[in-house]
Amino acid sequence: MRSYILRRFISLVPVLFLLSLITFGLLCITPGDPAEMALSRSGVNPTREAVEAMKTELGLDKPLCLQYIHWFGKALHGNLGTSYRTGEPVTQEILYRLPATMELSLAAIIFIFIVAFPAGVLSAIYRDRLVDNASRIAALLGVSLPGFWLGLILIYLFSMKMEIFPVIGRGGLNHLILPAITLGSGMAAIYSRFIRAGMLEALSQDYIQAAYARGIRSWRVITRHALKNALLPIITLFGMSFGNLLGGAVIVETVFAWPGVGKLVVDSIFERDFPVIQGVVLFMGLIYILTNLLVDITYTWIDPRVRLKRDR
Repeated sequence: MRSYILRRFISLVPVLFLLSLITFGLLCITPGDPAEMALSRSGVNPTREAVEAMKTELGLDKPLCLQYIHWFGKALHGNLGTSYRTGEPVTQEILYRLPATMELSLAAIIFIFIVAFPAGVLSAIYRDRLVDNASRIAALLGVSLPGFWLGLILIYLFSMKMEIFPVIGRGGLNHLILPAITLGSGMAAIYSRFIRAGMLEALSQDYIQAAYARGIRSWRVITRHALKNALLPIITLFGMSFGNLLGGAVIVETVFAWPGVGKLVVDSIFERDFPVIQGVVLFMGLIYILTNLLVDITYTWIDPRVRLKRDR
């Protein structure tokens, strides 16, 4: 186990290197001069001499390969550069916005499991009945509705018409409910269908029928035997879909003006704040990779049949 974890951590280096290289290259071909935009935001006339001086100050006058080496070398030590827009360290801005994004993501995960597990289990138990058919329709709607559209509909209904929840911003629990529902609805629909499929497969196994034959109560058979085996593909799915959760947070945070990392990267894109964009992409890529590592470890812990191969 230790050698496997060590190998996975070592494998982070080439993955992050490739991610940083692609991000740096794409931003370099993006239209717009960061030096000229920085001068315009500060109220200085962007003359040729002023632009050249600003490029020298920002290090943009060097060849692209040297710019990348300098930036990636500092990133390995936790220094992601300085924001063109605010003049603050990028790492500090990300860490300042990160709690809001993690709060929203955690609330969305809670919503996903509260909705997906009962829907998936009940759909499998009452297969082809009213509960199952209603769950299928709800799952189809959840997958089909775009996040930004669903968020606007929720704001219109529950904030403007009923005046139950606030429209935008971060605050108490009432500020969190609508963004969490918007972010988690699509994944909740997907999870419910996977749980249903896993439960149906588990309930058809011989050991489940044997448990029923021994007189074990139905709820114990479902919760302690069938559901545990149905969870295995869900754990893998969670690791694969965690990136979608972070990507969806960008849209949801923009719709609800939620002051998280997603809102930060959207504002930085409009302002051509390249260091912030590069830093957020690299940071979120690291979180995504670490989450997949944690999922793999959890998978081997839940299913004793899964064993990691020893080093030869």
